[in-house]
Amino acid sequence: MEQQIKTLIAQVATLNEKYDAIKRLNGENFNIFSILDMERKEVETHSKFIYELLNPNGSHGQGELFLQLFLSSVLNLPDEDACAVKREDLTRYIESNRRIDFVIESKEHQIGIEMKIDAGDQEGQLKDYKKELEKRCKGTQKPKLYYLTLTGYEAGEKSTEGKLKAEKDYTLISFETDILNWLEECIEKSATIPSLREGLVHYRNLIKKLTNKLPREMEEEMERLIRDPKDVEAMQKIAEEYPRLWAKKEKAFWEALREALEESKQLRGFEYLDKYDIWFDKAGKILPEDKVLETIENKYKKDNWVGFGLKKEYTDATYSVLTIDTHVEKGVLLGVEFYVKEEPIPLKNSELFKICDAVDLEYNLYEANMYKPSKHNIRFYRKKQKEPSYDLFDDKKFKEYVMGLSDEVIALVEYFVKREKEIIEIIETAQA
Repeated sequence: MEQQIKTLIAQVATLNEKYDAIKRLNGENFNIFSILDMERKEVETHSKFIYELLNPNGSHGQGELFLQLFLSSVLNLPDEDACAVKREDLTRYIESNRRIDFVIESKEHQIGIEMKIDAGDQEGQLKDYKKELEKRCKGTQKPKLYYLTLTGYEAGEKSTEGKLKAEKDYTLISFETDILNWLEECIEKSATIPSLREGLVHYRNLIKKLTNKLPREMEEEMERLIRDPKDVEAMQKIAEEYPRLWAKKEKAFWEALREALEESKQLRGFEYLDKYDIWFDKAGKILPEDKVLETIENKYKKDNWVGFGLKKEYTDATYSVLTIDTHVEKGVLLGVEFYVKEEPIPLKNSELFKICDAVDLEYNLYEANMYKPSKHNIRFYRKKQKEPSYDLFDDKKFKEYVMGLSDEVIALVEYFVKREKEIIEIIETAQA
């Protein structure tokens, strides 16, 4: 079995190199959405782009062509005549004041589409949208609710509150099948309009990347390659071991980073915090390696973060925490949080905001912290992750990543140490 796995990996690697070369030659790696770091932005990228195509008055100049293709190919409503299309449509009949990603109104239906790229389900979200659509129906109209995700998975119980069933109360649609098929049709219909066609091709290629869609030719070659039952068994073994392989690499990375930081004099006075309970149990005892790896793998399943913090006490009641951890969309992040009596200090309207902003830290709308992505673009394996940093498995590159991130952390530490007196004054003034 071991030799079978090695042979199969070598064959797939050769095939992958071949199609990587083809992508370089045909320019497929050049993607405007990727260059602008807009790949996974639900509102700014996917919602706006899809709406522009659905809007009969959109800049594409094709009237209802793309909308009609969407109704038939994605929603399976071939005979529908839409009379209105809205985006981020505010609910009117329910008190939760929510916005439905897309609403399409026709003579027959009130259609609502909830789209998810990375965002999690909100409490009662689909249940509320179903109720809203029902109340909007006039005469013989009926509600139709769709749940659009990358791979077509069901909404969580948090969103449905256990009252809606997939394919009964709402319909599952996906980017990897439904949206891709629709885009192919749109591209075909735009063959004589170069600028429009190329824009559609860029978006189609983005969806292929997000859904890990193989080129059709590569898929066919892969099928020809894997014909023996032993090959299929080997593939299964590789798939089972893949998360554990990444867990070992991620564990090694964080340990190497901590070792590099501990050699720095600039970190004297800082206390290490295992922010996500990876290395220690509740009693503070170091966990065995298998338990640590298992914990990291469980984080993968939920796209949760892994990392640690560096705590700096200012007074008995006040301290800051510099965080270094992972994010499914942005890779490794460096962040900072400030606390008084164990409670985080809101930063938005604080003088602390200006101190953080001076080193390009971004404000996190949902948390009392500010952060920025590491300039080294380090990405570990996660369920919804873009392509992870495969070169972490190259020893030389691994060391470069560790030392590069270590330098970034130390530079940030030096900055906040330099502003420490000012930080304490701001916190004490706010308390007074």
